[in-house]
Amino acid sequence: MNRVDGVILGVGVVVLVASIIGVVLYDDTAGPAFEVTFQESSLTELDELTDGGQAGEYTFEVPITESGLANILMAVDVARNGATASADSIEVEALGPDGLEATCSFSLAAGAGTSGSCEAEAEVQEAPDMQTINAETAEAAADEGAEALTDAGVGTWNVTVTITAGQALPGPGSPSYTVGLTPGYTLWEANATPPTPGGSGGP
Repeated sequence: MNRVDGVILGVGVVVLVASIIGVVLYDDTAGPAFEVTFQESSLTELDELTDGGQAGEYTFEVPITESGLANILMAVDVARNGATASADSIEVEALGPDGLEATCSFSLAAGAGTSGSCEAEAEVQEAPDMQTINAETAEAAADEGAEALTDAGVGTWNVTVTITAGQALPGPGSPSYTVGLTPGYTLWEANATPPTPGGSGGP
């Protein structure tokens, strides 16, 4: 009976030692810990789109291909060539994938030719929470952390600029308008740093 107990005890010790060695080896291959946080990038602007003519609706299609979006910004400029007796009203509506929407509006003062602008901005997704990731390098940890970002907002955005003309002045001809749209976006960028003493994040 004692011999059987000894065999069982010996087997248990072997299993325990093997488990400890396995954990140590796993930790060694996992690499050091990094704290991964996210920072919004600077604005990337796409090529300007233009159109023109009389008052009414102007529509633009804007393809957005970058994933990991933070915000979408549609900057609209309208210039009037000619005079009106009252102000023009301009409404901007941008509709994107995933039910995203951005709007803005402004007016062009009555009188001779003038111009104005506004920016329609949509928040696409919030930054992921800080993560602690084991990896061989900071770059590898940042890449793994970036997997938490989604493809929200990627696809075609439809932007409509509606110009409601003010009261026309007597005389021949109506004012004409030049419409410019400059799309832009920001991204969430992952940054990985070693944990600071005490467990608080930051460089």
